[in-house]
Amino acid sequence: MKIHTLKIQNFRAIENSAFDFTDSLSKPKKINLIVGPNGSGKTSILDAILMVVRLLENPYHPLEAPH
Repeated sequence: MKIHTLKIQNFRAIENSAFDFTDSLSKPKKINLIVGPNGSGKTSILDAILMVVRLLENPYHPLEAPH
């Protein structure tokens, strides 16, 4: 699975953010880094991705945020 874009709304401390993981040709980058100071939401981004993956794997399982 390759993520091209990600939009997060009202998840933990993230109110409304969009992330683009593509290059100038709109192809997914091979490596992406998520960098920021403590408390900036890096783990929240990864947890949001994890929740989507879990939902895709089993749409009937109740979602629970990690941690």
